[in-house]
Amino acid sequence: MPTTITGTDGVSQVQAGVIATADINDGAVTAAKINSAVELGITEADQWRLTTDLRSPSGVLNSNLERVDTDGQGTLGVGVTESSGVFTFPSTGIWLVCFATTVDNNLSIDNIGLSIEATINSGISFNTVSKKLASVSGSQSNQAAAIYLSSLINVTNTSEVKVRFILSTFGTSSDIRGSTDSNETELTFIRLGDS
Repeated sequence: MPTTITGTDGVSQVQAGVIATADINDGAVTAAKINSAVELGITEADQWRLTTDLRSPSGVLNSNLERVDTDGQGTLGVGVTESSGVFTFPSTGIWLVCFATTVDNNLSIDNIGLSIEATINSGISFNTVSKKLASVSGSQSNQAAAIYLSSLINVTNTSEVKVRFILSTFGTSSDIRGSTDSNETELTFIRLGDS
């Protein structure tokens, strides 16, 4: 029988270093205990991208989207799901959501707007949780800019909490870049831990 000591909180504890692996009964190590230890790290990481350039986009980014699939890329866990531009999380917790893109402006100046919106009532209403406005300008056409935004989303209920990505104020000659071979516009979802 291992030596026990009384901790500062008055609860009996096993003295460090006195239990060997052979002392642990096989039935004492359950799948639930193993899973609770494994889940201390990141258990979900997913990335989607725009597959083609969009000219003068406006509204919800809801077409030409795919999960990354180029050699060397991958997903950890189940991954998010997408329907009409609305992304659903596979599990509760605190999620880091990122939106990054490159835009081209074929005029001398244009204002570009991107935002992440979240709902906590299954899409009845969405609120802006992150927003960036950029002015792409220069003395000639074909100007480019990279834009990045992110937010921490507290997913307390996977059927209620969702996100979507909004494009706004693009001029008639401005593009948001996309590619099926590499990430030019990407959406990243990483579960950081429990709520």
